Order: sequence, then C-alpha cells, then structure tokens
Amino acid sequence: SGFGSHEFQNQPTGVDVEANLNISLEEAVNGIERQISIDGKKIKIKINPGTSDGQKLRLKGLGRSSVQGGTKGDLFLNIHILQHPFYEINDGELFYNLDVGLYKAVLGGKEEIKTLDGKKISINIPEGTESEKILRLKNLGLRNADVRGDLFVKVHVAIPKNLSEKEKKLFKELSKLRKDWFGKGKETMSFNFNRLTVKAQEI
Repeated sequence: SGFGSHEFQNQPTGVDVEANLNISLEEAVNGIERQISIDGKKIKIKINPGTSDGQKLRLKGLGRSSVQGGTKGDLFLNIHILQHPFYEINDGELFYNLDVGLYKAVLGGKEEIKTLDGKKISINIPEGTESEKILRLKNLGLRNADVRGDLFVKVHVAIPKNLSEKEKKLFKELSKLRKDWFGKGKETMSFNFNRLTVKAQEI
C-alpha cells in the first residue's frame, strides 16, 4: 500500500487501522483522487481541496477484524503534506518564496511565478524593493469553503557574489553618489536587507 500502519481495538471484532498518506501541496490545495492498495484491492479515495497537514481521512469498513470473517473496523489516513520548493503554509496563509536579483530589486521589474493550480502570473517588483518585503496577490491563496484567500509573496534579495573588478568599481562609484546607502556607520544605512516593510498591497 506504500504506507505504514498500526492497529487499536475499537469494537468486539473490528480493529481500526491508522496509516500515513503523503500528498503534495498542489494536491492538498486543489484536491485529487488517489488510488491506494489495501490487502491487494485497489481503492479510490478523494482528497478534498483545502486539505490541511495532519488531517485524518476515515474510510469505513476498510480496517481489520480480530477474528476471521468478523466485522472490520475503519481505516484512518493521516494526511501529511510534503514540503514544496517555493510555497509554504504559515498560520493558515499561503506564502511563495521568491528570489530576486539585487539589480531588479533596486530598479524594479517583473518576475513570473507558477501558481499551485498551474497558472503563470507576472508579478511587479516595485523599485527599491527590500529583502523580506511581502507582496500580496488577492484571490490566489488557499481555499476556505467557497472563499479563496490571498497569496503572499516573500521577496528575498540575492546579493551578487564574485564581482568583477569593473562591477566593484561601479559599486564604489555608486557609494559616492548615495551616502544614504553606503554612509558611515549603521545609523545612516537605510538600505536594510533584513527589514520587513508594510505599505498598501506590499505587506
């Protein structure tokens, strides 16, 4: 069946069985029909949209019996959502971790991401975006009954490494023009890559 299980007594002959079922975040958000094998029989199960990690799915009469030919207990599937490379769920909200280059963060631009239901969307990166800034995209988050929440995109600004001599020279020239970025002492630095800013749709 692909999942481990343990048993506990529920009724005189029926024995309930617990098993773990791993699903992807896409399957949890969108819902899916899965086929599992129990004692050599193939069973179709339905994962509803909006399924959460740790949720139990009860399948009546698919457990075991303590005596041959006796009444069977139920099968309880413990749902575990696998980690996603870009998306995560935090306090019931859907977040996307987006890496953005330093130049695009400074100058602004566009980034394309793929939603969990397979759509490609273009995100506007405002000029002067700081690392850890959160952008809010309405109606692209988790479903709750008939209502869909918002998607929160957390921007991570990547600092360029292994700079060429020409690039270093340009940054030094920029530092002379922008004392508020590269001023003397921490007190004068307003370009803080670890600060979370909040404004309008940028949370």
